[in-house]
Parts: sequence; C-alpha cells; structure tokens
Amino acid sequence: MLLAVLPGIVLLFIAWATGETIGFGDGMSVLLLGGMTGFRNCIWVLCISLMLLSAIAVLLLALKKAGRKTKIPYLPFLFVAEGIFVIFII
Repeated sequence: MLLAVLPGIVLLFIAWATGETIGFGDGMSVLLLGGMTGFRNCIWVLCISLMLLSAIAVLLLALKKAGRKTKIPYLPFLFVAEGIFVIFII
C-alpha cells in the first residue's frame, strides 16, 4: 500500500519544497488515486494526464493565449486521464 501512495507523497513533498508551485490539492488527489487504483495504474494515469496537460499548454502557447508564467490547473487533466484509463485501458 505504501508503494501505491508513493507518487502522491512525492507530489506533496514537491509542493512543500517549491512553495506550492504544485498545489497540495494535486498531491492529495494523486495520493487518493494511488490508494484506490494501485501503483501501476496511478503511474499510467499520471503519464496520460501529463501528456494531456503538455498538449494543451503547447497549444495555448502557440495561440498566444498563455505565457510562460500562466498557471494551469492540473486536477481537470487528472480526472480526464482517469476516465480515459478506465474506458480504454482497463
């Protein structure tokens, strides 16, 4: 079980170390996700969500709708990635 919640613990540590550049809510959400789905599935969902977030960020930068310092909420991408994971992978 400790391995399953490890990604969330790492995100919480990064949030604390960077002065909440990554929010504590994101870390807590990943902590709960890992506890419910397990380590391997949590890593899959994290990878999918980060790819989605990267694609949207590049699109926003290309369209000049966002700058380098623009904050984009992560939780919606995590929810969409979990949905994609459940529908297509499981």
